[in-house]
Amino acid sequence: MATGVRVVVVREWEHGDSVARWLTIPFHRVAATRTEIRATNDVRREVAISAAGAAWLVVTSARSVEPLGDARDLVAPATRLAAVGEVTASALRDAGWSPDVVGTSGALSLLEVLTPSPVLLVGAEQMRPELSDALERRGVEVRRVTLYRTVPRALSDEERQLLANAEVVLVGAPSTWRVVAPDVAPGAVVVVPGETTRRDVLKDHDDVLVGWGEEWPSAYTILTKRFHDIGPGDVTPNG
Repeated sequence: MATGVRVVVVREWEHGDSVARWLTIPFHRVAATRTEIRATNDVRREVAISAAGAAWLVVTSARSVEPLGDARDLVAPATRLAAVGEVTASALRDAGWSPDVVGTSGALSLLEVLTPSPVLLVGAEQMRPELSDALERRGVEVRRVTLYRTVPRALSDEERQLLANAEVVLVGAPSTWRVVAPDVAPGAVVVVPGETTRRDVLKDHDDVLVGWGEEWPSAYTILTKRFHDIGPGDVTPNG
């Protein structure tokens, strides 16, 4: 990428720092949302009911892993574990879980393996409905437990200007994209964690690239060809 390329990372307020572990170029950070995790007692009570007899536990986001850990003892060893996306799978492995299957191209890529019933989906209050709807159309019993909710925050004028000027914007989730979409320039490249977020962003933006965490080197190669020879000093880091 050319000298002066402006990179902005959009994440939840609590999780922006994690990007610095793998992002190999300096960046500015915009926190577009914050997370409200449900009380542990409430999560445990619902998981105790919903996990009983479940054939599958489907973790729909990486953000779900931490609150789910508080109810881990309530999930039977016989229950198989599915992760939506590699980012979620990586978070599960880091927490000591072993996913049986990973939906690498989004939630619907799990559709063919999630049998028999019942299937327990855990995630955000705003959990996407595509997988649960498709399962229910097939007669699969679907149970849901909300672990957290994502709350948008108002961006400052400075943050909006950062987004408007950015040439590369990394967006961590559909919920954060909904906050920043009006301020991202049409010509910017938006980099996302996986296919679920990619499909959401494509509704509003044409140039979207999957490349998060371990997939960042591949995305970096593509971006380098577009912008030519980026180096560590190309942008001033705020992240």
